Formats: sequence, C-alpha cells, structure tokens
Amino acid sequence: MIKINDLRISWIWMETFPDLLVNPPKLRSRWGNLGSDLEYNSLFQSPPAPPDSLSLPWETSTPWHIHYFWRYYLGKDGANVPPGEAFKRLVPFRGPGSGRVTTPWASGKVMMESYYYPHGLALVITVHIRDDLPLDDMVDRAVEAAKHANFDVTWAGGSCAKFTMPQLASEAMNRLRSYVYGPNTPEGTPSPRPFTVATVVRGSGVDKAAPNIDKDDVHRALEGLCSWQATWKDDVLHPLAQRAVAIRNAPPSHLLYGLARGRAVWFPASFLDLGKQRSSLACYHRNLMFASLQTESLAGLMVLARERYQNPAPASPLSNSMDALLQSAAEVLGRLYVGDAKTYRSSSPTVQIKDNKWLDTINYVRNVFGQAPLP
Repeated sequence: MIKINDLRISWIWMETFPDLLVNPPKLRSRWGNLGSDLEYNSLFQSPPAPPDSLSLPWETSTPWHIHYFWRYYLGKDGANVPPGEAFKRLVPFRGPGSGRVTTPWASGKVMMESYYYPHGLALVITVHIRDDLPLDDMVDRAVEAAKHANFDVTWAGGSCAKFTMPQLASEAMNRLRSYVYGPNTPEGTPSPRPFTVATVVRGSGVDKAAPNIDKDDVHRALEGLCSWQATWKDDVLHPLAQRAVAIRNAPPSHLLYGLARGRAVWFPASFLDLGKQRSSLACYHRNLMFASLQTESLAGLMVLARERYQNPAPASPLSNSMDALLQSAAEVLGRLYVGDAKTYRSSSPTVQIKDNKWLDTINYVRNVFGQAPLP
C-alpha cells in the first residue's frame, strides 16, 4: 500500500494594480514607490526595521545557505546582487507576516508569507501535512484543507478567528492591501484562482524504479492535487503524457504533473530516502514555488502593460523606471519560457505561460520593445 507521511502544499495568490504603472503612481506603498529604481534601490540596501520591516526573499541569516532558485534566476548568489540588477529582475521584497496560522486537524506547520512587487502584492500560504496516511486519504485531507477545513488564525493585532482556506486568503489579502497601500484601497486585479504546488516529501510503498502508468492510482492522486476537485476520485483524467511536465535527468518513476493552475511533485527515488534526500525535496518545493510565483507575477505585469499600451493615457505617462521594468520583465519571461541557461531552468514556467494563455500578451509587449516573439 502506498502511504504518504509528509505532503507540502503552497497556494499562491497575486494581485496587481494598474494605478502603480502611471507617473506619478496613484497608489503608493507604505515604503514609497517600489516602481522607482531610486526608491527600490534604497530599500534594497537599507531595509526598514520592525514593525515595517522588509527583507529579501532569500535566506540572509546564515551566509552558508544557498537558495538555488534565486541563485540561478539571478545568475549569482543573492549577497552579490547589486540593487539595480535586482530591480530589473523584479525581485520582490518579503514583508512581515500578517498573522500566525495553525491547523488543529493535522500535525505540521503552516506558513503565511507576503511579497511586494513594484506592480502589486502576493500571498503565499504553505501547509505541511505530516501524517501516516494511505495515498487516497492524504489527497482527501489535502482537498479538504483547500476547501473546507478550518485554520486557526491569530492576526498581528492579536485578534483570533477560524477560516477556511478561501476565507483566509480573502481576509489576508484584504489586510495586506490595506497595510501596504492604505485603508479602503480598492481591490486590484487578482489571480482568477490560486496557483498551487504540492510535493510529496516523504512516503512509502512505491517502486522507485517503476515508470508511471496512465490512469493508475498515482495519476489520479496527482490530478486531484492539481485540480482540487472534491470529485477527484471520479473525474475524467487528462492523459498522463499530455500533463507530465518535462524534467531533466530523472528516474522513470519521477513525475512533475501539471494542470493550468497547479503542479504536483512525485519523486519516489527521493521521498523514499529518509536521509538527506528528504531536505532536497523540501528545497525543490521551495524552488518550484518561487518559479511559479515569479512567472505569475511577471505575467500579471504583462497583462497590465498590454492594457496600458492598447489604451494609452497621455495625461499619465509611464515613468522611465516603470518602462525599463516592463522591458526587463518581458526579457525575463522570455528566458524562463525558453529555458535559457542564464536563469532558473525548468519546463514548469513554459507550461504555466502556455496553459494560462499568456503567450500572446507577452509577445505583444515584447514587440513594443523590439524583442523577438516567443514560439
């Protein structure tokens, strides 16, 4: 029997604001204009202290720690990245958590993070479900967590409440928006649905040498961890070959499964080893989360840019800094899309762009700057 002992799930929400693109911006964050290279660079070099603290999205407290997503995305370790380069690559600031979340129904921690971009904000909630459950029961637990399970939340101000995941995300985004841009700030352009990453970190009962089979129990479980449908056990499955995201140099049992708004990581040769490979899957999950977050964020900026270029407002032109950001974002997305060696290489952003029908929009903006269209 296949059992899962540790499952990690990250939900990613992004909200962009057209009013941040104009010059001067009609919205302003509590730290200033993050779309200005001068103000961004100043914050990058001297992050504000608590209670309005900002940090970089990679680990800085332990110099030996290497965060591989940012290292490859930027082409160098974070400690060696100049602020101007971080600005052009749209590296977000990580902000203080808006609250503490616990799960009374499962062992394992919950982490709620906020990220701030020149064009909007993002919320990431990661749940670690640690239990000794058969595969189907673990997927049921995960779907319940995504839909109906209650989370206990203690907000930064001290108030407490119970929320389901959709309610928690809505309330947290409302609080972040108010915290960053001021009370009564209207909602921007939100993600249609969260993008999710689910990774089996530890499990048993699997042949790590056996290839995956179309329409077997594992295929159905991974589909459920991407679709989040309560009817996942009975749904018609996508063909396995069509939804397997390409991975390099992997055993035949390894599978990165993807639908338009989700990824499920199934790497038995790694999760069956309880030694050092366990931490490698935790790192892989984190890398894939950041790759998905950056793709989601930069594509959202391209959507705003296309609307802006198609409906120009002469009275509110773009600033030089924002114009440079749009050009750079189009370039970065191109590198992620083609798997350029100068950035983080994964087929997941390529599929994410195609599945969410962002390619035409990205190419529209790339054409504005004379960049070659992506195939």
